[in-house]
Order: sequence, then structure tokens, then C-alpha cells
Amino acid sequence: MNCSIAAILIAVGAAGRVSASGDLQALLEQAVAASYRSPVEARRLDAELRTLLRDAPDSTIEAGTYLNDCRSLIEEDGEQALAAALAGKAALDQAPDQVMQLRLELCEYAAREYLGQSSESLVGYDRAVAQAENLGVSSLEAEARFARGELRGYEGHYGDALEDMQFACRKYHELGLADEALSCVQAIAVLYFRLEDYDRAIEYLQDVIPEREARNQTHMLADALYNLARAREGKGDLEQARGIYERSQQLSSALGNETSEAYSAQALGRIFIRQNEPARALPLLDSALAVFRRLKDQDYTARLLAARAEALFMLGRSKEALASVEAAVAIYGELRQLPGLEQSYQLLARILLHGAQAERAAKTLLLERDVHAQLDLARRDESLARQRAEFDTERKEQSNRFLRSRNKLTARALEGVQRIDRLKTAVILLSALLLLMGGVFVARQLALARRLSALAMADELTGIGNRRSVLAFLDEQIRLHRASGKPLSVVLLDIDRFKQLNDLYGHAAGDQALKSVADLCQQLMRDNDKIGRTGGEEFLAVLPGAPLSDAGDVAWRLCEQVRELSLDAIDPGLRTSVSIGVSQWRADDADAQEVIKRADTALYEAKATGRNRVELSPG
Repeated sequence: MNCSIAAILIAVGAAGRVSASGDLQALLEQAVAASYRSPVEARRLDAELRTLLRDAPDSTIEAGTYLNDCRSLIEEDGEQALAAALAGKAALDQAPDQVMQLRLELCEYAAREYLGQSSESLVGYDRAVAQAENLGVSSLEAEARFARGELRGYEGHYGDALEDMQFACRKYHELGLADEALSCVQAIAVLYFRLEDYDRAIEYLQDVIPEREARNQTHMLADALYNLARAREGKGDLEQARGIYERSQQLSSALGNETSEAYSAQALGRIFIRQNEPARALPLLDSALAVFRRLKDQDYTARLLAARAEALFMLGRSKEALASVEAAVAIYGELRQLPGLEQSYQLLARILLHGAQAERAAKTLLLERDVHAQLDLARRDESLARQRAEFDTERKEQSNRFLRSRNKLTARALEGVQRIDRLKTAVILLSALLLLMGGVFVARQLALARRLSALAMADELTGIGNRRSVLAFLDEQIRLHRASGKPLSVVLLDIDRFKQLNDLYGHAAGDQALKSVADLCQQLMRDNDKIGRTGGEEFLAVLPGAPLSDAGDVAWRLCEQVRELSLDAIDPGLRTSVSIGVSQWRADDADAQEVIKRADTALYEAKATGRNRVELSPG
């Protein structure tokens, strides 16, 4: 997980906080402010505040100290961050506070994301966005959308990521939350870095860095410098990047932040590789690898294994290089981290060719081509280009002035809305003119728009519906159910022992198995049913008009047919199975997540009782 998510999680802490006794609340505010300078100092203040709370108990403030701990620990130690979030939730047991509870859950999901549990975190973020909307707390909704956007960007879903981030940035502007908006701009820069739009990333970060310096926010400044150096490196300005990395490392060292030091060490190691100095790179990479392995940070472990493989290959240690890059490929495949997977496949093919393994190298390059095609589709998404242009227009006219004068924020935000309205009016008029000028052209554009819309709602790997489309369908069916009273059920399906299949046969075989299972499930759906892939090896089917018993019959049919599905193309005689949980919508369900949660519990029961079976959730 990139440092930017930790920055935004820390930044939003001051918003929407529940009132508490004045002195203790002021101390908590001091601890939150300290997070910008030094996470270590912030945690010390949190511990001191908890000591004071023994004499004047306040569960919300106590939970707030654990929340601050969690946010400050995310990029340093995911397990400790998770423990802090759970401790905060426990502190609220005696006096529930919905807003604080949801903030702690968001930090819990961020910690789990850091520990490699991205699919679970994305489900959690989706649930948190819905809950924040129901609570009506704008800053909380912005926080949830931002966290989800950061993860979406990390996974290569750039259009969805930018949509979430834009929402959060605008909301912070409207609320006059200067520090939060600053962190938002900083993270948008990171997204542009991932899109390889280095000039725009640099432009944004050069706005952010003076503000961090003026606010004495050393920790956030080190993060901004680190990302500025990455963008400079992306442009090929290696010497300039190296100097910025060294400054970031010095700030992190002064703060006693070993994790941030490790980030800079691996980056400097990468610079030395590009400058053809692998012997200088290897010790830096090895030291950083030890830190990230201890922290169980799978993403940076994979990055370092790949960089280490490059250095070893340059030093003529091909056997060690091959083992290192293969380990990186395995982790990237497990994480579904496409940019890293693409680069690692390229390196693996080079090493294999050098070792006269031409056939395997050719297969690796085919895998690299498939990954590149997926990334290229994401980067070329028309909606992304539109969103980038819209955000840049608003940002250039509002953001810089906003950072320097929060008092003028509301007026500028309103001007931006009016400007967008005028642009929309112009678009409508232009569309009318196009209709008059050429019906054929417009028809083609509409057909293209429909094709793009269909692509946006389809899972890239399997071709069936994606998470967004199946959840939107479920929401629509819930609305229809409330009007008609007809039954509605969901089926949650998970391929058994999928990780073992991946480990044994490779990720290309795993993808083939996913496609085969998805195709079969699609064929077995009834006319009005819809199935989508919600992440990894998990699928969700929505069955309108089906009571629990009928949905159970459909689920058993799926289970039996998948068990008979031939995977001989992967390995003769290979078969797989699925575990399935089924639940029916209830009148007292607040939202879609409740019926999905019951299906998930039933799925867990099916897994726990032997797999290859169906469990029905009690109505």
C-alpha cells in the first residue's frame, strides 16, 4: 500500500469528531496534530491521554486515541495498526458511537489492506461508503470514498479510483478542511504517478511541499518528497531524484521512522541499478527487504524481490536472480497487482532467455502481453480522461488559492460548480447541434458510449459482470422488491482451494480456471438472474423472484456442475469445486450488505464443514 493512504487517514481525523470534555478533547487534538510531524510523538501523547482517562473515563476519547495510533502505525506495522483499531472498537463496547465505530473500521480495513487482504478491504470500504451515506456525515463519507479510491488505484482501476478521490477532494473543499484537502491533492499526485503522468504529479507535489514545510508537518513532508522523487525518477531525472530521496530519508531518520527509511533505501537502490551500480544497490535493497518482510508488507516485499533480481542479474548471479524474480511474480499474482506483475514478467523473460530457456521465456512474454493489455485498457478509459480534465480545471482555478486561504474556499467551490453547470449547458447545446448536423455520426457515438459503458461494467478477466455491475443490479432489485414484495435471494460462491491451484499450476492456469467457472455459472443462471465476479475467486449471483429454497436449488446445481467441470486443458483429470452460501432478502434488512453478509456467513460455514457444498442462511 502506498504511503498516501496513511497520509489521508491521518489527515481526516479532525473532521466530524464527537464532542467530549474540553481538556481531554484538546489533548486528543494535540495528538492528532502531532501525527503530521511525528507518528512516534503522536503515539506517546495517545498513551499519556489514556493514562489520564483512568481517572475520567470517556470511551469516545479513548477510542480516538487508538484510532490515532492505528492511523500512525499503518505504514510502519500493519499488525500493530490492526491491533490498535480492534482495541478502539473494544473501548466503544460500553458506549457505542456510530461515527467513531466506522472510523475505526476504516482504519481496520486499511491495516488489513497493508497486510495483503485487499479483497476483504474493498468489501469493507464498499460497506463503509454505504454506512457513511446513511449516517449523513460528509467528512466520514469523504474518508470512506478516499480510502476506497486509493485501493482501486493501487489495483489498476484508475477511472473508479479518480472518481472516488475527486468526490473526497471536493467534499473537503466544501467543508473547509484545509489539511485534509492538502492530503487529498497529495494522493491525487500519487495516482497520476501511477498513470505515468509524471509532469502533473510533479506539479501537484510542488504545490503541496511548501505547505507541508510551512505547517511543520515533517512526516507528511517526507512522504511528499518521496513521491516527488519517484516522479522525477519516472521522468529519468536520476540525479535530482536521488537527492530528493536522500532528503526524505534524512527526515525519516530524524523522526526514528524505520519504515519510511526503508522506502527511501529501496528507492535509492533502484536509482543505483539504473545508474549501472548494482553492487551499491544490493545492500540497500537487502536492508529494506528485511524491514518489509518483518512488517509482512507483501507489495513492497515483491518490489524489492524484483529489484534485487535485477541487481543480481547485472552482477552475473543469474540463478539467484531467477529465484528472486519468481518470488516477486508469485506475490504480485496473489495480490493481482498488474503494474508490478507486468514489469516482473519482463525481467523474468530476460533472465530466462539469458539462461537459454527460450520456450519458457516465450510463454512468460505472452503472459506479460496479457497483463499489459489489461493495464492499457484501464489507462485509456474514456471516462478517466474526462474526469482528469474536469478535476484539473477545478484544481488549477481553485486548489492553489485554497491551500493559501481557506476563508475563500466556499465562494470558489460555488464558482466551480457554476462553471461546471455552464460547461454542461454548453455540452447539451453542442449535442443538439451534432444531432442536426449528422444523425449517423451521433448514432455511432452513442453506440461507442454503450460499448464503453458495457466494458466498465464487465470483469476484465472473465467477461461476466464485475463487482460494480452486480451490486448495482442487487440495489435495483431491492428497490423493486420493496415495491412488489416478491422474494429476492443472493448466492455467494467461492472456488475451493484456489490458492493451491495457483501455487501448483501458476497464475495463468488460475485465470483459466476462473474463466471456465465463470462461463459455466453464467450458462446456469436463469433468464432474470445476474452473476458477477466480486474479487479474486469469489462470485455473487442475484436471483430475483427466488425464495430461499429455490435459490438453494440453483446453488446445488451450480455446485454439482462445477464439480464435473473439466480442467483438462490445465492438467488431465484436474477438477475443482465450489462452496456456496445462500440468503434471502428480509424486510428488516437496511441495505444490500446485510443480505450479502448472511450469505457470506453461510459460505464460511460451507467452507468450515468440508467445502464442495451449499449452506442456506436461516430466513
